[in-house]
Amino acid sequence: MPTVAVVHYPSGGHVRPLLPLVAALRDRGARTVQWAFPEWEAECATAGGEFRAVPDVGIDLDQPPPNLIGMAELIARVTERVTPWMTEQMRGSGADVVLRDTLAQYGRDAAYEAGLPQVAFSAAMAFP
Repeated sequence: MPTVAVVHYPSGGHVRPLLPLVAALRDRGARTVQWAFPEWEAECATAGGEFRAVPDVGIDLDQPPPNLIGMAELIARVTERVTPWMTEQMRGSGADVVLRDTLAQYGRDAAYEAGLPQVAFSAAMAFP
């Protein structure tokens, strides 16, 4: 069975929808290695697999930016800081494929740098 590197974007609306898929992969015998910010360790551990904390990037991720330009800037800053570390993590993980949130661009760039195929997961929610 493959080893799946799972890269989360640090938001409940992004982490939680991906966890049932991680659990299904585990149930089918795949090894999973999940990367997320430390506050998501308990929920990721419940889904199964190995958890690895993304280091503090020195950027406040608690409040989403007020507009799309701010969001793009936030994603770019986090990507710039996390990608080199994430690339080394992936190279050492034994991953065969990367499953990443569409907003976790550091996962996309690291997978590319590590020469790993990737699958993007897009969380979507309905607003009232």
